[in-house]
Amino acid sequence: MFSGKYEWAGNPEDGDCSLLILNSRLDLDDGDWECQVTASAFDSRDQLTSKVAQLVVRVAPSTLTIQANGTVVPAAGNVTVQAGSASQVQCSSRYGNPPPHLKWLLDGVELPSNSNQTNVLEEDMTRRWSSSLTLNYRFVREDHGKILKCVAIHQAFPAKSRETGISLNVQYVPVVTLTGPLTGDLEEGDIATLKCVADANPPATIIWRKNGSPDILAIQEILQLNPLLRTNSGTYTCEARNVLGTSGPLTTELDVKYGPSEASVEGATGGQLTATFGGSARLECKGDGNPAPMFKWLQRPEPSEIGVVLKSDGKYLIMKNVSYDDQGEYICSTSNFINGKEKAAQSSPVTLKVIGPPQMTVPVSAKVLTITRGDEAEISVRFCSDPKPTRAVWQCGHLSVSVGTSNQRFIAESFKATKRPSCYEATLRIQRADVSDARQFTLLVENEKGVDSVSVSLRVIEPVSMTAVIGVIIGCLVFLVLVTLCLLYAFRTERWCFKQKGNFKAAPDIESGKAKLAKNGIQHGFINGTNDLRFNDLQLPRASNNGSMRAKRGEKGAKLSNLESFSKLSSSVLNSPSSRPDITNVSFPPMITITSKMDV
Repeated sequence: MFSGKYEWAGNPEDGDCSLLILNSRLDLDDGDWECQVTASAFDSRDQLTSKVAQLVVRVAPSTLTIQANGTVVPAAGNVTVQAGSASQVQCSSRYGNPPPHLKWLLDGVELPSNSNQTNVLEEDMTRRWSSSLTLNYRFVREDHGKILKCVAIHQAFPAKSRETGISLNVQYVPVVTLTGPLTGDLEEGDIATLKCVADANPPATIIWRKNGSPDILAIQEILQLNPLLRTNSGTYTCEARNVLGTSGPLTTELDVKYGPSEASVEGATGGQLTATFGGSARLECKGDGNPAPMFKWLQRPEPSEIGVVLKSDGKYLIMKNVSYDDQGEYICSTSNFINGKEKAAQSSPVTLKVIGPPQMTVPVSAKVLTITRGDEAEISVRFCSDPKPTRAVWQCGHLSVSVGTSNQRFIAESFKATKRPSCYEATLRIQRADVSDARQFTLLVENEKGVDSVSVSLRVIEPVSMTAVIGVIIGCLVFLVLVTLCLLYAFRTERWCFKQKGNFKAAPDIESGKAKLAKNGIQHGFINGTNDLRFNDLQLPRASNNGSMRAKRGEKGAKLSNLESFSKLSSSVLNSPSSRPDITNVSFPPMITITSKMDV
């Protein structure tokens, strides 16, 4: 034994031949060991040999590197690979004993090994191993920037493992995303911003095109249209391009809204349109807008009027059986809505002129005119005529008065032009109208295109006489006086009694058949169940509203002490009603009659 290097760990005399190896060395101690016991004599065969025991002297690997494309990549360096393409990366460990266990981690996740680890002895140093593990992998663009690590597991390392890593530079074809414009309607004059963002490695160039044209509109990430014009409407396409290729195109629609432009009218010359009475006329309105505008036709019958009349909805205005009512100014109104707000425009006015025979309108004074005898009657009629009338006459039976002339009490005034073009008003005045004038008056108007007429009936009534008016007034005054006197009398005599008061029991109604009337028409009432008797109110039929003419007393009814007193009193009352103490004689004052006599 060699003290300080190899020593007995047990007592050989006791048969324990355990060996203690101190300061183990790879070159001396690493290998297979066995214990042998020699024979007791040279000719004996009792020697013994133990099983082989392997002693491994652990030596941590001195290097751990990653190679790409045959080149060692420095720790924390970058490795460039293409997305989707097969890439090969190798991890090497040298000068370790025994060989370490190698594995790959991508962003902390172990990658499946698709190759076996190789271990070979170093040529320049005995009992040292060179180990390597190759990774064949197809990286994707999501792996860009991730850390790829090689981990060597060995018991000789202080932490039992060591690792080295590199950063992946994954190159890939551009992928684009398109943003803008914002939701809602884009109106002419707004600002529109389109942004095309490319995800690419290496960086890409952004290309804009419009409406599928091969011509390049812009080479930039942001396309800004300021101010926005209606001509900017269309389909916009963006794509990105780098050394690896070109992205797929992305498109967006840009729809620029704008209100209607000034409308124009076709079918009229110089703002004028002439139509024949009874014929037809057609106008077309043209106007541009986005969204497409709605059309309305408005008529201003009289140029000086502010109000207008809606004639038609739609692009075309078609008038059939044209009359003078259709004359006037016509305006085409166009409108649309952008972001909830109405945008409108109008055309220049077009004047419609109607040529034809006269046409009567409803008479101003109505077709039946009522006046009082002796007053002046005025019959007015409006009509339209273009060309102007050549003849106009008022007729009534044998009477004929031309316009602008007179015949005794009948005055036919000249035409008066109205606010409406080619329209006039004719008036016939009848002075001191008489009952004999209650007839039908006809106005006949003629021009070179034709003739038309209208009739008005005149009613003449007698005036109300002054005598009748005064009589009515006096009668009303008399009636008021009578009513006033009656009310005063009723208050004074306290004869308004519409409700029974006290504990009286009304006698049966005369209409019930239960009431017994005395010969003089007096009805008596009794209080049942007692000997006390009292006279009730004078009972009248229901039609008289149960009125009362009972005499005023301090107490309700005159009590009689006994039945005998009542009998005597009843007998005297029946014989002489005026002697009854509880009945008042009512006398009515004479009726006042007022007469008047007036000379008219």
